[in-house]
Amino acid sequence: MANSNPNQAIIIDNGSSYMKCDFNNFELPRYVTQTVISNPKPKFKSEGYHKDYQIGSFALQVPPENFNTVFPICNGKMRHWDELKQIWSDIFYSQLRSSPSEHLVLILDHIHNGLKNRELMVEFMFETINFPGLYLINQQVLSLYSLQKTTGIIIDLGGTTTTIVPFYESSCLFDAYPSNKIKKYYIAEYGSEYINQFIRKHLLEFNVDIPSFTNSIKEEYCSVSSSSEEFENFEVSIEENSTKPKIDSPDVKTRTLDLTNMTNIDIHNFVTNELSSILNTASELYFQPKLLDISSKSLPTLLKEVVIAITDLELHNSITKELLENICIVGGGAQLQGLHPRMKTELREIISSDYKYNIIFSENPLYSSWMGGAILSRLGNFFRLVTNQKEYHEDGMNIMNKFY
Repeated sequence: MANSNPNQAIIIDNGSSYMKCDFNNFELPRYVTQTVISNPKPKFKSEGYHKDYQIGSFALQVPPENFNTVFPICNGKMRHWDELKQIWSDIFYSQLRSSPSEHLVLILDHIHNGLKNRELMVEFMFETINFPGLYLINQQVLSLYSLQKTTGIIIDLGGTTTTIVPFYESSCLFDAYPSNKIKKYYIAEYGSEYINQFIRKHLLEFNVDIPSFTNSIKEEYCSVSSSSEEFENFEVSIEENSTKPKIDSPDVKTRTLDLTNMTNIDIHNFVTNELSSILNTASELYFQPKLLDISSKSLPTLLKEVVIAITDLELHNSITKELLENICIVGGGAQLQGLHPRMKTELREIISSDYKYNIIFSENPLYSSWMGGAILSRLGNFFRLVTNQKEYHEDGMNIMNKFY
């Protein structure tokens, strides 16, 4: 195999939208794969198609009439095990080109994943992939480590979930101070992928269905309004200045957008003229999810619940102070333009003037948990955290007590 230094641990971060994997001697993961797989349907396979599957972005380019496409991790929970095992095997052997039996592995999953799923994952890594030892930890605490913190409130804006977890000295606050006043984590089932879906739905009106184009529009043109009032004012301005008939008007016919013959200026004009209101609405996902037909609580509402729960615990003032001064925002959604100033505006309404607060944004929010894993796995005591094959075969799933 290409990489066989046994001192290098493998880190795999299992996200609903992306899997990130590499050896721990790298600062950022080189292997980033969309968590999706397409397997050929039996009829298509019998007609002579020999490759078993496509993963990542390739899986989204295959004809749906010939392939079954599966997203095996949904809202942080692992659901489709056969497909998940295919993706893991492809990453370890084909992409990383590793010999797993020569490396320890640090496995990251969402705090929402659940014990049974973790047991199945550990079983596969030991018995099928044959790692000599492993450690399992949640993504959210490692995101905290990547920011050189062990205490703080992590706001993880993932692809399909928005999760808030308060940590004290590396432990969930719920575990450190068990109480019915606070939950282990606070979650809403929406994330940055919902912005893509909203934009894609409207691009289909122009017969455009190219995921990379949808994503580039989101990254370049989506920007969060500085306040709900600014959002409303922008919508009024668009409505007053618009000369176009509404989409559902009988005068509107489906138009086809030919991207191959459009310059960057053409695309810019198209986006600003045709999609301004759509992108303005999409950017409000975290603050007014109902605009995107999502019934979950908004991010400010969720965060307010966390702050109230923390203050109700009546912790020592220094602990509450440290938590509120380390509100850390990570995940792919943290890349949304304008999010930082909007969060500052919202927090002024949420947090009592008796407390100071501080928002910390990761410089690499999409990779923050993987980066935290790299930091942890390079520590001298990492080997003491690891469970090896001998312990697994002697103690079975009792080893899970070491992880959670």
